[in-house]
Amino acid sequence: MRASIIARTTGFWVPKGVIDGIAFDAAALDGTLTVEVNASDPTQLDIFIPAKVFKILAKIGVYLAKVG
Repeated sequence: MRASIIARTTGFWVPKGVIDGIAFDAAALDGTLTVEVNASDPTQLDIFIPAKVFKILAKIGVYLAKVG
């Protein structure tokens, strides 16, 4: 899952100028970018991206529902 977050960020948010690519790359390399299942709620995925954000993006809420 961590790899997909990195790919999505570098392929979508960085080119749009929302997230600073240099700061994001550093966070991905040094391990401060974390993706883990929440210890108290196994249905929640916690993603921490310690990168410089441009414009107004500071938080993203995602709701994932299994259908079928």
